[in-house]
Amino acid sequence: MQSIPTSSGATVSGGTLQITGWEAAWTDIISKMKRLDKSLGKYIMKLKIIFNNMQMSIHSENVLEESWLQSLQESGYRLTAPRRAIVSIVARAPQALDATAIFDLGRKMHPQLGLVTVYRTLEKLEQLDLIQRVHQPGGCNMYLRSPEGHEHLLLCKTCGQVEYFSGDDLSVLINKTAEKSGFQIKEHWLQFFGYCTNCQASPDLEFMK
Repeated sequence: MQSIPTSSGATVSGGTLQITGWEAAWTDIISKMKRLDKSLGKYIMKLKIIFNNMQMSIHSENVLEESWLQSLQESGYRLTAPRRAIVSIVARAPQALDATAIFDLGRKMHPQLGLVTVYRTLEKLEQLDLIQRVHQPGGCNMYLRSPEGHEHLLLCKTCGQVEYFSGDDLSVLINKTAEKSGFQIKEHWLQFFGYCTNCQASPDLEFMK
């Protein structure tokens, strides 16, 4: 079957236009640009989702911080700038912090902050059930926000990252235990220790176990 060349480098064979030369290259470029446009669209959408989640997280942290300050004020606690800094640090912390870490972070914001102020503020926040201690083999000297409802804790043994998860209602177990033992159970803790996804990807994980 005879092929008839065209001025652009394409040929016509059997009534079918066969693209060659620069037209084939141009078609390939257009195809790649379309795929790139779709990829960019998906990437931009993901960025928007991340940005919206960040905004929601910041808003949630702001609300939490303001509610803590209001609770402190209503309990007769004077809201000084150093105390506000302590509240902000603990309310926004992605992991459990001990008093020394809170003190070091607070000093960067208020150089005159004293360690006694840190301990007293933490004690007051704990009395108001706004924060809780993290129970670890080395002691219960680290703090983070109290869970809501039936939330429990996941703690990374390597980096200290904390995540809350909603677990089953333990009231049935608590009631049965109280009935059998005669105890009046007032509170409980449920904490899981392990490795977060980032630390699991670390090549040093085997040495951390």
